[in-house]
Amino acid sequence: MKTSILFTALFFISVGLCAQQVISSGGGSASQQNIQMSYTIGEPVTETFVAGEKVLTQGFHQTRLVVTSIETVEYLPFSIAVFPNPTHNTLNIRLSNEPNSMLSYTIFDVNGKQIFCTESDRVENSFDVTGFAPGMYLLQIAVGKEYISSYRIVKQ
Repeated sequence: MKTSILFTALFFISVGLCAQQVISSGGGSASQQNIQMSYTIGEPVTETFVAGEKVLTQGFHQTRLVVTSIETVEYLPFSIAVFPNPTHNTLNIRLSNEPNSMLSYTIFDVNGKQIFCTESDRVENSFDVTGFAPGMYLLQIAVGKEYISSYRIVKQ
């Protein structure tokens, strides 16, 4: 009887000691004064549950998730219309006013690979997308190096 109680106690103690360990293929940590950062390479965070002060995050690292938004330009001297969306053959972009300078139009695939880029100072532009594989794309519009807006494009 004493052996089974001792074995049970040792089992729960060992489980408690190992519960906060992470076994991963890579990662690291760094700290400086009152800031600490650590990361693992492997399983991504898939879901986070919050109940009051308690946070449960699935995945290797159970940290707080911070989302950084994309900065948008508050005032534009024109509005932008992108159509049709979804598209099959041609993507049209129409500006409400004449732009003051050249605009760059860049299209990225879902992996972030740039697949199309051109510049124009016209009010109406049409781009042939028949060579694009069906899927989602990101259209980014900029003036020089300054980001103006982005649009999700669906190619059917």
